[in-house]
Amino acid sequence: MKEIIQDRVPLSGKAMARMILSRRSNLPELLDEVLLATLGVTLKKANVNLFQAVSALSTQRNAIVHGGRRNTKATQSPLPAQVGSSLFEWLEQLPKRE
Repeated sequence: MKEIIQDRVPLSGKAMARMILSRRSNLPELLDEVLLATLGVTLKKANVNLFQAVSALSTQRNAIVHGGRRNTKATQSPLPAQVGSSLFEWLEQLPKRE
């Protein structure tokens, strides 16, 4: 995600993007606030269902990595590969800004 933002941000915004990206790593945050600040688009508004699926996967990932188990209270999302594929398709259509 960070590489895509760095690649797509206009030259005039690259330094600012690097600074923001050095302080942010949460995927839902990158797809919402950081994309909005750097590229003027947000997955949360463009495709709320995909954003929610990515957020659910991120919640599960964090529970496993930081707690050693799944979060049974978190919303179930579609298959991770399906969510990932849909996310990459959406990201590929982001315009490269000059």
